[in-house]
Parts: sequence; C-alpha cells; structure tokens
Amino acid sequence: MLSAPRALAAVSATPGTAKCGVGSNTPPPMTLTATSFVLCWSYGSLAQDHKAPIAESSPVVANLDSEGPAVVVGDRTGYLYAYHLSDGTAVAGWPVYDGGTPIDSAPSVAALGGSSLESVFVGTGNAKYPDVGGYAAYEPGGQQLWHTAVQDPTTDSRPAYGVQASLTVADLQDGTDVFAGSLDQESYALDATTGSVLTGWPFFSADSVFSTAAAGDLYGNGQEELVVGGASTAGSAMGQSYSNGGHVRVLDAQGALIYDYDTNQEVVSSPAVGGFLANGATGIAVGTGTYYPGTTDTDTVKAFTTRLGLVWSDTLDGPTSSSPALADVEGNGQLDVVEGSETGRLTGSVWVLDGANGSTVWEVPAVSRIIGSVVAADLSGRGYQDLLVPTVHGVEVLDGRSGSEVTVLGPRLGFQNSPLVTEDPNGTVGITIAGYNGDNVGVVQHYEIPGSNGALAVGAGSWPMFHHDPSLSGVSSALPDLGTVSPTALTAQAGNAEVSLSWVAPTGAGTSSVTGYNVYEGTAPGHEPGTPINAATPVAGSNYLVTGLSNGQSYYFEVTAINSAGEGAPSTEASATPELAPVAPGPPAVPPIAITPPSTTTTTVATTTPTSAPTTTTRPPSSATSVPVPQISIVSSETKVMNGHLPVKLSCRVGTCSGTVTVILVKGHQAVVLAGATYKFLAAGRTDVVQLRVTGAGSARFSGGKTVKDRCIATAHGGLPAIKMIRIS
Repeated sequence: MLSAPRALAAVSATPGTAKCGVGSNTPPPMTLTATSFVLCWSYGSLAQDHKAPIAESSPVVANLDSEGPAVVVGDRTGYLYAYHLSDGTAVAGWPVYDGGTPIDSAPSVAALGGSSLESVFVGTGNAKYPDVGGYAAYEPGGQQLWHTAVQDPTTDSRPAYGVQASLTVADLQDGTDVFAGSLDQESYALDATTGSVLTGWPFFSADSVFSTAAAGDLYGNGQEELVVGGASTAGSAMGQSYSNGGHVRVLDAQGALIYDYDTNQEVVSSPAVGGFLANGATGIAVGTGTYYPGTTDTDTVKAFTTRLGLVWSDTLDGPTSSSPALADVEGNGQLDVVEGSETGRLTGSVWVLDGANGSTVWEVPAVSRIIGSVVAADLSGRGYQDLLVPTVHGVEVLDGRSGSEVTVLGPRLGFQNSPLVTEDPNGTVGITIAGYNGDNVGVVQHYEIPGSNGALAVGAGSWPMFHHDPSLSGVSSALPDLGTVSPTALTAQAGNAEVSLSWVAPTGAGTSSVTGYNVYEGTAPGHEPGTPINAATPVAGSNYLVTGLSNGQSYYFEVTAINSAGEGAPSTEASATPELAPVAPGPPAVPPIAITPPSTTTTTVATTTPTSAPTTTTRPPSSATSVPVPQISIVSSETKVMNGHLPVKLSCRVGTCSGTVTVILVKGHQAVVLAGATYKFLAAGRTDVVQLRVTGAGSARFSGGKTVKDRCIATAHGGLPAIKMIRIS
C-alpha cells in the first residue's frame, strides 16, 4: 500500500515553458542551499494512472529522438512515460500503454542494430498481480519491439508470469542481451533485439526474484557474468535441498550457476559491484529483505569477493531491502557503500559504510521512511558525492561528507524508487524525481542547479540513478578484460571414496602463460569454498584425483586456471557421487544388460539416490554428472523419476550424434532396464534434454527429444524406484 503524503501544492513551471539553467553563474565548487535547486518543469497529476501511480519504477535517461535526452519511467496502471529533460515535453509516440499490467521495474535502455537512438526494456507484473506480465521491449518511437512470456510448467499449481525485477542489459552471447528473474521459478536471458531466449536459459531459480542483477566481467576474461539475489523456500527440487531464506548467485552467460551464497533471509536487494574492497579489489555489496523476520541476516548489508567469499556483514537499524550505492562520499578516491534502512512506518536512516571493512563512516536519520534506493552525485563540484535519499515525504539531499541536510525536493510527494541525476543539455546538473501525491496520483518533476557542472556530477565515483546507469549494470565502473583464461570440459568420474577429475586446458591468447590450476570442492551446487583443495600448490596437469571422500555423498567441483593475469573464471561445474562398485548381476527376471560397458562407445555412470522427493517444479540443475564419450556426453541427469519422466541432458561434442539412452536400476543382484530410447536429433555444439517416460520396471516409452527450452519436467511421482545407473551408447 502506498504511503500518502500531504496534498501537492501547485507548481508554476509547466512543460515547454520553463527556462532551465537560468540563475547563478557561480562556477563549481559551490555551496549548496535550498535555493540552489530550481524547479524547471513538472508533469502531473497524471490522471490516466487511475490511482495506480508511479511507485517502484525508477526513472532512467534515454535518447529516443533528435530532440535530446529524455526521462523514462513506468507506473502501476501500465504506462511508460517519456519526457524531454530540456523542457518536459512528451517524446513523440509516448506514453505507451501495455494494456493495464503494472510496471514496478525500472526501464533499461540500449541502442540496437547500430542505431543512435535507444530502445527501452521493462518487466511487467508485480507481487500483487503475479499472474500477468512478462518481458517487454519498445522501439525509440514507442512501438512494441517484442514481448516474451514466462513459460511456466503445466504441472505448476501456482503459476506466475510477472517480472518485477528490472532488465539488466549485458553482452552475454556475443550481442546485446537482457536478463531478469521472474516471479515464477525461472530467470531468463533474452536477445535484446528479438526477445528470444538465449542458449542454456532459463535458469531455475527455485523461487521468486525481485532483485535486479548486476552484470560485469568479474574474472577478467572478457566475458560478463551476472550477480543476482533471490528468495528460497524450504523443500527439495530435482535433488537439490532448499531452506527458508535466500541466495546471492553468480551465473555465467550460458545460464549455469558459478557460485551460490545462502542466507537465512530473502535477498530482494539488487547487488552493486565495484572496487570498494581493500586495495581497490572488486567486491559485491547487497542488502537482504524482510520475509523471514527475526533471522540473523535480516537488516544486514553484506560485502563479498567476486567468488562470493564473505568479507564483512553489518547489521543496521532496520530492513535493508533497498539497493546499495557505491560512491566516493568522502572525496578520498575510495568507494563507500551507501544504504538506506527502514526503521518505521515514517522513519528511516542513511548509512555510509567503509567499503574495505564495513565500519560506519556516518549514519543519520532520514526525513521519513526509505523504500527506494539512495543515489549519489557530486552536485556542488567539491570533489565528493552528495546523496539523494528517496522517502515517502520527499527526496532528501544530504551533504556527502557530513550527512547534513541541504534540502528536501518534492516534500509533499511520496517516493518508493530512486531519483535520477543527469548532465542536462545545457551542461548543468539535472535531477528528476517521479512519485505520487496525496491523492495517490503520479507526478514527475525536474530540477536543475544553475551554474553547476553536470558532467562532473555524473563522473567517476558517482552512482547517479538506480543501479548506476541506463543499462542498469549495477557496476560502478567498467571491469577490464585482464586476459585471464579458463579450462573447459571438466568431467568427474566417481570411484570408491574418490572422484577422478579431468579437464581441457585453455586455448587461445594468454594460455601459453598458464602456470597451473586450482581445484575447488563443495557438497552443493555453487557452494565451493574459496580455498582450493590443492592448497597453495597449483595442479600442474589437466587431471586430479580427489580422495578421502564419503560414499553416497554428492560432490561438486570447479577448476580455475592461473596465468600471469591472475586466476580466471571457474570451469563449468561437474558432480559425482562416490560409491562402492556394484555387485555383478545374476540371472535377471527381465531382459538382462551388462553393467560393464560393452565397448568404448558405452559409459556407465553411477549417480545418487535422493532421500526426498521434489516439492517444486524445476529444470535439471546446471551442475551434475558429466562424462565424455567419443561423440556424446551426459551433461546432467536426475536420479529420481518425476511424474514418470526422467530428464537426461546430453551434449553432442563431435558431428551428428545418434545412439541409445538406457536407464538401469540395480536391484539386488539384477540389473533391470527401466527405460530406453534412441536419439538422433543432436548436432555438434548442441545440448539437449532427452525425456524418458518411465512407467514401471521392465517397460518404458520415449516422450521425445526436447531442447532445454521445451523440456517437460514435473513434480515427484510416488512408487517408482530411484534411478541408479544411466548408460548411453
């Protein structure tokens, strides 16, 4: 429910008539006072929003026509507005209307196809209306470019299609792409030009995602990764157990999980990435949420390495659902972490934390409750970042060094988003605020600081809008390609209390200087600790035997390469479960098969018997047993029959692949065929999911060759045995 501020007083500046930038000619540095901020234009009340006004959608800047930059923002009625910064006139073709689906995500923008103008991307639907919405894109002139719906499995009893997280623009697969989690259990990466789902996606997030992802080259290898928060509900899905709380995850460009840090509170805050750790090292800062009250991660801000090693965690005086800003608040060339907290219905606090160790630089009470996220800009030209704090009673401007209040913009308006700071066409600092008045109707206002330096305000050390920039990258500055490299094709072969790992050495530039490898081990996907199991001595070759393991326990592995540029991104995760060798089978009750592979083109893979049935509809995990054979390999497989289906993910490595998939149950001294199917639908470089229909011991029906996008996966089916072995030939 929106907090209702006092009634909005009339303003004299109207669109198309204001003379922005007129006033003091004092060059920076300058002393800011309340009179430094001039209202240039105001749009609203926006009667068409039918009292479903601008709320959590934050304004961003976009180049939509030849008339100069514009501000773009959405509302809960389903409108996207676009107004020129220079005079507040509406951009031709805008606003656009999506038919009534609420927009609580911030728009993101990118130029497509070599155009000098930018398209707009937005998520639609929200927590109140999760059964409608999706991913949408609009051309610069306001025409819809595409709409992509969330594909919910038909077996999900509570489907959701809304996308409340904002769409982050990133270069994931050699082009301009966008990514956001949904309110369902899937997170999508899409081609920004067509809206088509990228190869390897969606990622199964297991719960709703409100967090907007950060995107950057975390490991210096020229490839962007994604960092995103999420929620978690206790249960088990596809062999993976979940507890109440949340996650911070790092995903690769192909939709695979790289790292996962679990919290006991949801993470709805959007991560911020930048060089704020000690010695300027790149780190990840994020708040949490409020869904699980009383947990130890409630009210916290956390800082991680890029491999999700926890550096520090601070407990503040209230919920930290808003997203941190990284800014040089002290003017010392170092980034601090800035967070707003909710301390009550009409109260909040602003915190500036030392990025290196989390110690408090300063903390002050805000003018009112903080729901949106703080932004930072050098408004005065004094070499440090001032703060703009959105509250339910105006946007409070604070001096960055002291925390003292300068003024409150729009004191009779309410804000649940972030303000926007720009370099306006006349060169001055522009500030756009978008919220709602006491009648619960939307209002957009634009201010300028006459005589100010707009380029300086949004320069190095600033965080001038939600998630930093119009791409919503969440990164304080570009992360360079350092020339690190990564191994590929990691495989894990289980033995008795051991796992044999092998991988392919990196190829291409920078590989000649590889000095060794680090091997990381965990007992859950993405949960490999930060210390390699080979300790301080890098592995010289491309294989490694891990011993001293527990039979029946699943283990997950990643390998990194080390060269002169440093340690690179981890390989794709591989998993195996050590166990005793199976007893040789006796005379079978049904047609027998040999457990020992009959030829070099047949591989037998031991897998885990899960202890509990899944409780949610899921996709196959991105990390599972991976065993290469001459033409085809098992990328992942499940060990539990799901509504009679067993998904087996196969990767074709050479040529056109064809053969047979066989599922074997080891039952006492017998090997019983549960399912078998031929396949001939893979091409080299493709990864597809073969769905086996398991109807009972001794009989099976193949349900078709499915791509990952079209897979058929359902909830647990009782009465059928767990799968013990999978054979491909």
